[in-house]
Amino acid sequence: MKIVFICGSLEPGKDGVGDYTRRLCGELINQGLSVGIMSYNDKHVNGVVEENQISDGNSIPCLRIANSFSRKERYNLAKNWIEEKKPEWLSLQFVPYAFNNKGLPFGLSKELVKIGGTSKWHIMIHELWIGMNTESPSKAKFIGYVQKNIIKKILASLKPIVINTQTELYKNQLMKLGHNATILPLFSNIPNTTASKELNVVEGFKIPSNYMVLFGSIHTHAPIDNFIKELKLINSNPSLSLVTIGRNGAELKKWISICKTNNLDVVDMGEQPVEIISYVIKHAKYGISTTPIDLIQKSGAMAAMHEHSLPVICISKPWTPIGVDSVTNIKGVTNYKSGHIKKCIDNTERFNPEGISLSSIGSLFVEKLKNPK
Repeated sequence: MKIVFICGSLEPGKDGVGDYTRRLCGELINQGLSVGIMSYNDKHVNGVVEENQISDGNSIPCLRIANSFSRKERYNLAKNWIEEKKPEWLSLQFVPYAFNNKGLPFGLSKELVKIGGTSKWHIMIHELWIGMNTESPSKAKFIGYVQKNIIKKILASLKPIVINTQTELYKNQLMKLGHNATILPLFSNIPNTTASKELNVVEGFKIPSNYMVLFGSIHTHAPIDNFIKELKLINSNPSLSLVTIGRNGAELKKWISICKTNNLDVVDMGEQPVEIISYVIKHAKYGISTTPIDLIQKSGAMAAMHEHSLPVICISKPWTPIGVDSVTNIKGVTNYKSGHIKKCIDNTERFNPEGISLSSIGSLFVEKLKNPK
């Protein structure tokens, strides 16, 4: 089986979907498939670049087309490369903002149809439209309305044989549009590694014995103040600390300040090697996520925490989907609500869902293409 993946950009470490696609391709090569990746709107190259990128020790042929090209130029470059590769499948890794800086890729459906030739289409929906929750401002809801119609046009034009997504919310939204999608879980970018020795001290950081870990970006307006105040009232966890690791973003300073105000110890480790991140997550008592529960299945941080069998506490701002039921039950995740801290703390079951490893998800992806339902 030969597959060409189409995404927005392919700069390593600069584009999450590009990194995801590269890792998936590396695994598919291990499973005996022939693959290639084309970035159709690359923000990180000038002109057109044909190169091989490496993942899991495998070399992946890539065509990177700069977003500075006209649509006609990009279309011709892409069409020629795909005709040369002659793939059985084309896999569109879709995010609205990957194909247009304003998230409005008008005309993309027509271009993709012409590019596709006789290849069969697969679409992976990483993100749908913005403004799909009641709390969104009117401008976001209007842009989301336009994005939804663009997505409907893409789906109608490409007639994909297989549609995948990562969240039940997106699956339900696609069903409302008349399309059946199946879940392809997000794999972790942090493999569960075994340290050669106990790493209770890492480059001057003393890792506490009883702690929650916050890994990845912190979303705004998470009710961390209420959470910590309630946490301090629980006598069974007087020594529970917070360890932050990875790229947490601008909100981290606010979190550290709130923790100090409430006399909760914080260890801010910043960016660390994968092996250290794995160790810190593995030895935590709880994982903390600020991604709303309805979107948490597409969180790489949660995937990493579940890879390490860690119960996750979701501390997020209010986020209520419009037109579909809210997702209230994600295995291994407790959604924090004010006054319900004990429910979060009582969730100590180590949870590791089956099928979230890169190899198992690669196999599941291939199975879905071979036996579309």
